[in-house]
Amino acid sequence: MKKIIGFITIVMMVLIGVIACDTEHSGSAEGNVSKTPTTIKGNEDNSSSSQSGDDSSSSASDSSSSEDSSSSTSQSGDNSSSSASDSSSSSDDNSSSTSQSGDSSSSSASDSSSSSDDSSSSSQEPIIIQYTVVFDANGGTGTMANQTFIYDESQDLNNCSFTPPTGHQFGGWNTAADGQGDTFANGATVKNIAEANGSITLYAQWILGNGIITVVTPTYQDVDNLLTYSDNTFTALSGYQTYIWYIDRTKQSNSTSTLTPDTSSLSAGSHTVTVMVTDSHGGAYSAEMTFQVKKSY
Repeated sequence: MKKIIGFITIVMMVLIGVIACDTEHSGSAEGNVSKTPTTIKGNEDNSSSSQSGDDSSSSASDSSSSEDSSSSTSQSGDNSSSSASDSSSSSDDNSSSTSQSGDSSSSSASDSSSSSDDSSSSSQEPIIIQYTVVFDANGGTGTMANQTFIYDESQDLNNCSFTPPTGHQFGGWNTAADGQGDTFANGATVKNIAEANGSITLYAQWILGNGIITVVTPTYQDVDNLLTYSDNTFTALSGYQTYIWYIDRTKQSNSTSTLTPDTSSLSAGSHTVTVMVTDSHGGAYSAEMTFQVKKSY
């Protein structure tokens, strides 16, 4: 019985010892866990000495690994250099593209400017060429404004507003004061009668009645003074049996010794008057004169 009690006692002490040991071990583990961060931090601060302190072979291995890492770093540097070179090449290409794009933009802008200039040129109004007509009273009175004409276009002349000399009437316009130039009727339609951007003067022409005869010149006479002229009338010597008159070789109806030409039916300029007479003995004689008909002032 005592043996049994003694055995039980020993077992219980063993159990108590085991329990105590487990409790101590558990407390030690909790202490180590709480101290682990500090130990790790210390290891981080002194990594090279802590890791190589006990095992030199491991340090050598680490050193070898470091060399490999250095080699890898070197290769990485070369790759980085190559990458930088490629990047530089890419940058040059981009720069070249940008330059070409700039040149293209500049060319496009130049073309646009040229197109704009062409558009501006085409939108300009055409140049109008003109000339001026100046009106001269030429013996009449009053004033008339100058008239502007557009070159290559037909336009009517202004009607005469001058006051004619006493006993006269307007007989048209002329480029010469004496009526020996180009003649234009009142209100005539004209075109390009002057040089482009130039001017021309038109002189009023004044008609005296039906016109007047001037500058009479005897051409020939079979008998002295057979034909004379005075006051717009031609006169042949009296005493002849017959008188036949011609103007410009056209026979006139008058058969007396005098002839007053109808200047209203004659144009301005030179004409010829001829008279043929016969006497009582059957003799025939003739005489001729030239004369000018003036219908302007």
